[in-house]
Amino acid sequence: MASGGMRKMRSDGGKLRIDVTGRNFAYPTQFNQQHKYRNVQEFVQAFLVVELPPLASIAGHFRLNGSTTFVAFGTIERGTIVSEVRITARGQSQVNSPDLAEIMINGGASPASTLLEAGIRDSTVYGSDTALLLNTPKSYNVRAKDVKGVLSNNPSATWGTGVKAYYGFGNVTGTGITETWVRTNLTKHANFNQHMGKVTVTPGPDDYILYLAPTAWGERVFEFLGSDQTNPESLTRVKVRTDAEIANGILQADATEYFVIRSLGQGLGNGSPYSFDIGTIG
Repeated sequence: MASGGMRKMRSDGGKLRIDVTGRNFAYPTQFNQQHKYRNVQEFVQAFLVVELPPLASIAGHFRLNGSTTFVAFGTIERGTIVSEVRITARGQSQVNSPDLAEIMINGGASPASTLLEAGIRDSTVYGSDTALLLNTPKSYNVRAKDVKGVLSNNPSATWGTGVKAYYGFGNVTGTGITETWVRTNLTKHANFNQHMGKVTVTPGPDDYILYLAPTAWGERVFEFLGSDQTNPESLTRVKVRTDAEIANGILQADATEYFVIRSLGQGLGNGSPYSFDIGTIG
């Protein structure tokens, strides 16, 4: 072939040159940035397969006052003896994420921590707590940890302790309103730890309307709305034990203290049902 038809060979040995001026290699788009990927599969897993933290769930049950039946956590009467608490805690690895290493229960349940064998991805463990006198709420929570040390969410299971407001009517006032009189003559509200939005009673001609709620709820709760025949006797207070506190030997001095609120007038409603609203908690 004539010399004019010969193709000139590249002096760089045939290597392809790419101009990277202005490119940003600080962001992890290079295949082997910092030499931490041994092959394409590791690179794809690192940037396309996201490892998610494990998940945890918890449920609580207890036996009350020596019963053999376990019931789910809820609000129970102040002074109740909790014979035994059973905690059910579960840890679970998410898809494409590492195996579990440990499940931890906090709040006083035993065992507090359970180490898992290699390869476990879904496990349920049980904890217990015994001989508890219920005067305040109690909470337990659980966390799972995977083999890389990543922690799960932190759900909790909590029980509450409660008391109820009282309402009704009677012709006693002041110090005549004792624990025995309240428990004998007044009606308990249906719900724990809630004041009543409305009270309906039918007092006799000599009866006052009475409403009692714990002092801890604040005095605003005792404002009777929509009526000018009310008299918050905030200086009159009485301590009233719950059924559970009496059954379990709690002294009256340690009982819940209530404000005593009574109507100014007697015989409201003239023999018919009489209703009035209770103020909201302040």
